[in-house]
Amino acid sequence: MAAPSASLSQTSETQQYEKIQILKALHDHAYETREVEHPWYLLWNECFHHLDLLTSDKNIYLMTGPQQQFTTRKRPVVEVPPASTIVTRQSNSLNSVELVALDEGEDCPMADASFGSHITRDGGAATEESVDRFRIPDFTIYRYMLQFSGRPILPTGIIENKPLGDITLDNSFLDMLDAEGALAAIRLRDQKSARLAMDRTIIQARQQLECLFSEYPQVAGRPDPLPKVYHLIIVGGWYRIHEITRQNVADINAWLADNDSPHYIFNDTNDGLNPDLLEFWPKLRQA
Repeated sequence: MAAPSASLSQTSETQQYEKIQILKALHDHAYETREVEHPWYLLWNECFHHLDLLTSDKNIYLMTGPQQQFTTRKRPVVEVPPASTIVTRQSNSLNSVELVALDEGEDCPMADASFGSHITRDGGAATEESVDRFRIPDFTIYRYMLQFSGRPILPTGIIENKPLGDITLDNSFLDMLDAEGALAAIRLRDQKSARLAMDRTIIQARQQLECLFSEYPQVAGRPDPLPKVYHLIIVGGWYRIHEITRQNVADINAWLADNDSPHYIFNDTNDGLNPDLLEFWPKLRQA
């Protein structure tokens, strides 16, 4: 795994400075209407693109895209009347098995079945898979291994992005503080607001990951295509990262044990991205 510093050298300091100025401007724009979701999308979309470029190299390329739907599916079983004898034939035009109902004394009339139907072991007819439920996270991060072009592009993280709720501070309290103290108080207020919203998003995040794992099932005897993934819950300019596997995705306690205080997008001096975010992003290469 390439260290962030190695990738950072690919981008000049001037370009990095200009990108941070753009991100700060987008943050200020989103903060003016902090309860509106779309401006925050714009900020984080630019941030993800920046981080993807910093972390990608000639071997592994990271990319982030919006609104990918993931589903869980079920295959209902349709009972076949016991008086009928079931015969199957392969369709030449469709890669499906059609049902033929043959009653005693009849000359094999054809009974069309739905596309993709087949005979189950207990004699029933399993119809086409249907969507049990689906979830659409705001962003999905994908990993593409350039040196193995035949391998699929796999998701390595998904992101749910929420706006920042507005909590009005007592103006008299702010008047007692200097500019630096007032900024710290506002930052603390926003962090608490973000954490509350993140805790309320855990169920939604868990459902998104359950659908993701269902979309990429583990096949017996083969490596797990998604041994672990990361889920980022973002509220305004704040984020929290969860590392999730198939084994603990349904365990809410595992999520709650990992709910440390939200991290801010920028560093303490507000002139660069949070070092925690820069340190984390390369982990997406090996999720």
